[in-house]
Amino acid sequence: MIVAAISFSAGTTTAVVAYEAGAAPLSVITTRVTVTMLVVFVLIRGIDRTFSLPPRDRALALAVGLVLAVQSFCHYEAIALLPVAFAILVMHHYPLLVGLISPVLCRERMKPVLGVALVISLVGLFFALDAPGAGLDSFGIALAVGAAMTFAIVIVANASIIQRTGRSLLVTFHMNLTASATFIVLCAVLGEFPLPASREGWIAFAAVSVFYSIGRPSFSVSPCLGRS
Repeated sequence: MIVAAISFSAGTTTAVVAYEAGAAPLSVITTRVTVTMLVVFVLIRGIDRTFSLPPRDRALALAVGLVLAVQSFCHYEAIALLPVAFAILVMHHYPLLVGLISPVLCRERMKPVLGVALVISLVGLFFALDAPGAGLDSFGIALAVGAAMTFAIVIVANASIIQRTGRSLLVTFHMNLTASATFIVLCAVLGEFPLPASREGWIAFAAVSVFYSIGRPSFSVSPCLGRS
């Protein structure tokens, strides 16, 4: 989990460098999820060469991939509009949101301490937003909140599928397959795929995919270590 958190944060930070060099959120996201899908594909082939999931769980994993696509879009658009530190701060409210969503989707009892923690964290965000000179983009804030909420949904749904199948990497592959296909189609429709114009930008552009390729599988296998 620590590896995943560090990788996600590093990917977010390097994405900003890629933006400054001429890349756009859409090109960064499309490359990121596509490379991760291919990396996970190779990992699965090397571990057990089996790509079978029960039909219902396969369909759910593919559907969750659409939510992952929305989450990725919201997060990477948000860091283009907000200070990266603030976007990451909002994003890292997802554990509390997981605690709120789990009782609804998994029929678990919510612990009162989670509600208290969420209220405290929201008060902290309120003061951050109201800080003198903050001047934060309201649409960027909405995107950051949307990213945290959709990431929480992805986590809960992902964990549920993995719990039933024990196939964390395979579930991750299907999710990224849907997300990758979604963004590739979107790029084709818009006819846009901005790339960096400097060497530093290209390094950052590639680093985003490297960090996510480490973070996404690490995050998915964390509740199910040792199982493919």
